[in-house]
Amino acid sequence: MRLVKGQQNDQVALLQQRLGLKPEGYFDNKTQLAVKAWQKANGLVESGDVDDQTWSAMFPPSTTEPTQVKVEPQVQSTHTVKPQDEPKPVIEDGPKQNQAVTPEVNRILSGSSNKNPNSTTSHRR
Repeated sequence: MRLVKGQQNDQVALLQQRLGLKPEGYFDNKTQLAVKAWQKANGLVESGDVDDQTWSAMFPPSTTEPTQVKVEPQVQSTHTVKPQDEPKPVIEDGPKQNQAVTPEVNRILSGSSNKNPNSTTSHRR
């Protein structure tokens, strides 16, 4: 493919549209300047003509075939989520009994106020 100043066809109109110009289909000075600017911005040789390299960079071939997508109609739910429907957080009642600690530590951790019946501590007044 080669497009140059003075040509008139549908590819020129497509080129002009890609460049943001009015797609008239005639390769004029304005089109040539726009091609040069585009080539410079995209690291190509600034010839102002559209060769295969410029055309391929402007219009890269599609890498995938368009796929047909089947869209299912959406069904509106009539169920409203209420606070009681939401999962409730798990709240633990405090530390669990740990077999690796002494019975006295377990009693303290559990908040029990029972005194150890084996305690020999006496209270003075």
